[in-house]
Amino acid sequence: MFLERAVAVIVLTISGVVALAGEQTSVLGRATVEHRGDGVRAVVAYDYSWLHHAEPWLLIHLGLMSQTASWITRDDFTLTMPDGRIVETPSLAQWRRNAVDIVATLARARSVGATTIASVFGCRLAMDGSHRSAGDLVRLDRCENGRLWPRRSGTVIRPMAVNSQRPALTEVIFGAPDGVGWPAGEYWLTIHIKDRAVQVPLRLP
Repeated sequence: MFLERAVAVIVLTISGVVALAGEQTSVLGRATVEHRGDGVRAVVAYDYSWLHHAEPWLLIHLGLMSQTASWITRDDFTLTMPDGRIVETPSLAQWRRNAVDIVATLARARSVGATTIASVFGCRLAMDGSHRSAGDLVRLDRCENGRLWPRRSGTVIRPMAVNSQRPALTEVIFGAPDGVGWPAGEYWLTIHIKDRAVQVPLRLP
């Protein structure tokens, strides 16, 4: 689903660093961006989607920390397209209708992006898919792996905890409004955390 509305964003770019309303976003790689500001740290990796954005599903790996403890769900994410359209994440009903295609996209992506996020936060990707600090399972800085959509029928989805102690890692998925793919250009991933909204720029070639 998407909302038709214009979005005005003022951006200043200097040497690969984007300043947005007093906040700072750094480009860490071809398809990895880190945002810091207002007590929030967000690391976004869209490696798979950068290479396969002609597909209908845009896959983003996300690592998130916040000085203000909060809970987030899939409804706390939106994606602004280059033409100003705002795309919402799919509902559970949409997910179930398209589960075969979405799961296939996740399978093709495998762990691309997740390992990038884990390395930025100093975590390792365990064999069971969870994220922990290397060599120490009791340290408070281990990464927590959250789920915003069910992986199988009957799975209970709970809000994902975000705080300043443990980076929360998850995946965010958007469906193309035209059902085909995503045009080249600059996008904005908006993350709503309590009373603030963090915007992270993404660029598709």
